[in-house]
Amino acid sequence: MTPHDVPACPPTCTPTARQVPDPSSGPTARRTGPCVALATVCLLLAPMASAQTAGGHAGHGTPAAPPATGATTAPEWVPGEVRRVDRENRKVTLRHGEIRSLQMPPMTMVFEVRDPALLDGLQPGKRIRFAAEEVKGAYVVTAVEPAQ
Repeated sequence: MTPHDVPACPPTCTPTARQVPDPSSGPTARRTGPCVALATVCLLLAPMASAQTAGGHAGHGTPAAPPATGATTAPEWVPGEVRRVDRENRKVTLRHGEIRSLQMPPMTMVFEVRDPALLDGLQPGKRIRFAAEEVKGAYVVTAVEPAQ
């Protein structure tokens, strides 16, 4: 392998930073050096740079606008059936329909419960409607009412 077989470094590398293969290494040897490090950094930072140019810097230091008065988001009510109630651990197992806001298909799963009072009156087999959200990686029931 000759120095001419080595791929060119990005234009920001200086000629002295070019990689020259070690004669003792084979054709499959891994090359490292300033150009590889620079290319890696560029690839990692590219998404952030495009995000900044898309949004600009206009929002820095400006507090977010408060929501309009009376503009509350209604919870997404999901049909479900209680399979198990674990009052001690504040959890409930529900067989539920699709939860679009969480991009979750119908299934049976365990939910945490925000307020233990939501478990009052729940028993296996009872049909309900509930609202849930994802909080720190856990799925949490935030509201429960009897099915209509």
